[in-house]
Amino acid sequence: QELVDWKWLEKVSLESHQDSSFMEWQVNFLSLLGIVERMASFALQINGLDQDPIRSIQATAQYHRCQPQYQLSSTKKVGFMGCLAADDAIWRPEERSWTLPDRLEGSNSEVERLVNETDALYEAEHVGIYFPSTLVPSMRMLAATPEFAEAYKGVTCDPKVQERTFPFGAGMTNADVEIFEKLRYLPSLPVHRIFEIGNAFGYSTTILAKLWPTAVLDVIDAEVEGNCPRVGSTLSRKILQKIQANVNLHIGFSPQDVPAAMREPRRYELVFIDGLHTLEQLILDFEAVRPYLAERCVVVLHDVEFSFLRNSVKWIMASPAGSGFRYFRGKTAAYRNFLGTGMMVRNISVEEMALVGQEVDWLSS
Repeated sequence: QELVDWKWLEKVSLESHQDSSFMEWQVNFLSLLGIVERMASFALQINGLDQDPIRSIQATAQYHRCQPQYQLSSTKKVGFMGCLAADDAIWRPEERSWTLPDRLEGSNSEVERLVNETDALYEAEHVGIYFPSTLVPSMRMLAATPEFAEAYKGVTCDPKVQERTFPFGAGMTNADVEIFEKLRYLPSLPVHRIFEIGNAFGYSTTILAKLWPTAVLDVIDAEVEGNCPRVGSTLSRKILQKIQANVNLHIGFSPQDVPAAMREPRRYELVFIDGLHTLEQLILDFEAVRPYLAERCVVVLHDVEFSFLRNSVKWIMASPAGSGFRYFRGKTAAYRNFLGTGMMVRNISVEEMALVGQEVDWLSS
C-alpha cells in the first residue's frame, strides 16, 4: 500500500517499442504490476517488516531493462531479464544496478553436486543452460547450441531465431533442490513412489530421479508450452535413460489424464505439482492426485508465491480436499526460496518438518 501511495509506478521507466501492439503493452504493464509486488514482498522478507519498504527495495533489488542481454560462453548462458529501470533523483547512478543475491550464509555441497551433475547432463545433449532472471538467479532455462539442429533431426522445433532459446518451462532453482534434498532425511517418509505434474525439459524430473534412485517416478506433461515442447520430452527421455531412472513420462492433461499416467499400485508418498500456474489449475491438480496419496505424504507446490497462488492453497486448506493436511513454506539454509515453494503435508509432525519447512496458517492470518 505504501508503494501505491508513493506512486512508485510513476517513477519507473517502462521501455517502449514503436512496433509493439496494444496487447504487448498490456502484458508488459501487467508484468510491471506483478514485479512491483514481488519486489516489495521479497524486500520485506529479507530486510524485515519493521523497515521502510521503499528503502528496502532500493537496498535489495532492481530489474534491468526489458531487452534481455545475454553472455554466451561455450554452452553456458548467463542472462539478465526484466522490465524496470529506476529513474529517480534520490537514487545515485551506482544505486540503480542492484541484483538480488541467491546465496544465503549456509552451504550445501550435496545441492552443488546435484545441480552441477545435472547441468552437465544437459550440456552434453547439445543444449546450454542459462539463467534469465536477476530476481531468481538460479532459475534455469535452455538454449540451443550450434549442434542442436543436427542432433535433433526429426523433432520439429524452431527456437527463437535471435537468442536460440526454448520458451518452455523454467527449471527448478537451487533452493528447490535444497528443499527436496532435505525431504530425503525425514525419518517417517520413506519414498518409494513419486508423481510429478509438469515436465517441460525434465530438469526437476532428473533431480528427483537422482535423489531417489530406487523410486518409481511417474510424470505427466501436456506438451503445449512454447513452440518446442517435443524437444523437452525427447531431451528428458534421453537423459533419464542415461542415468537409468525408473521414470514413465506420459503425455496428457491434468486432471483428466492423471490416472492414466500412474503405474500400479497408484499410491505415492511424494508428489511435485509444477504444471500450469493458475489459481484454478493448482486446485484441479491437487484434487486429481489426492485419491492416490499415501497416508503419510508430502505434496510439493512450486512457485506458490512467485506466481501468486496463495489463494489456491487457502481454498484447498478450507475445503474437504485439504482435510488432514498442514501447509509449510520451504525452509532453506544455502539458497533463498524466492519462488515461495511450499508443501502440503499429511501425518508428519511439525517437529519433524522443522528441518524442511515452516508451518503457515493462511486461513487464520
